[in-house]
Amino acid sequence: MHSAHSHESQFSSQDWQDEQDKQSFSDLFILTIPSIPQHQALLLLMCQALTALPPCLRRSEAAAMNRVSMAKIRIKNIGKVIALLMRGIGATLRFEVEDRAGAFESSRAGWIWAFWHNRMFVIPYIHDQWFAHIPGAILSSPSGDGQIIADVCATFGFEAARGSSSKPLKGLSALIMMAEKVKEGRDVGITPDGPRGPKYEMQPGIIKLGQLTGGTIVPVRVIYSRVLRFKTWDEFMLPLPFSKVKIIFEPTMTVPRRMTEEEFETQRVKLQQVLVVDA
Repeated sequence: MHSAHSHESQFSSQDWQDEQDKQSFSDLFILTIPSIPQHQALLLLMCQALTALPPCLRRSEAAAMNRVSMAKIRIKNIGKVIALLMRGIGATLRFEVEDRAGAFESSRAGWIWAFWHNRMFVIPYIHDQWFAHIPGAILSSPSGDGQIIADVCATFGFEAARGSSSKPLKGLSALIMMAEKVKEGRDVGITPDGPRGPKYEMQPGIIKLGQLTGGTIVPVRVIYSRVLRFKTWDEFMLPLPFSKVKIIFEPTMTVPRRMTEEEFETQRVKLQQVLVVDA
């Protein structure tokens, strides 16, 4: 009888602790769900589910989450290394600028910058050097690569809006996020042929952004004298140290809020033709 009682007491103590853990997460979820975003509620549900797992499985889940955290740390370090590389190479480059848009006017508000995906390397650097007084923002995907881009741009004063422009629903969410940044008066960087191409083909997102916000679009042409080309979908260009870089701010354009499909396409082609000169 004594051994049975002892076994029952030991079980009850562990069971009570598990029940307390589960109850604490349940209470937290019930109290907060009316006032928190949907993704946070989902996170709490996941926590609640984890507390219902046997201890051995919970330890496995904890180990997996720890591996994910370590991966994020490594990704963040990669972003810092790339940022240092950009600053190091950027300091050696010889820049030539043609300002046909009035980009250097001190009174100008934030613009929507349009530049090809494979020429983005110097964009954060020149913005930090020449336009640091104007806060910046850039769209990056929710993927690991997007996190690296976000970390890199953060070191140059850019705020990253995390979203995807390649899927309809996520694309709408990304458009709304970027519209908010435009209305905040930020310089917003858009690669209109990204994130997957085809290379030098203008996607409609930037025209929709201009239409939605009434923001000013500035085509930014980037021409490198000597580059290293990567074997990627866009043949990404890395300017070689001490090479010459020509930056051309083409005349700005605005997009009417109301357009027919034909007028919308005209605006898209117009912007594409300005940038495709250097293709």
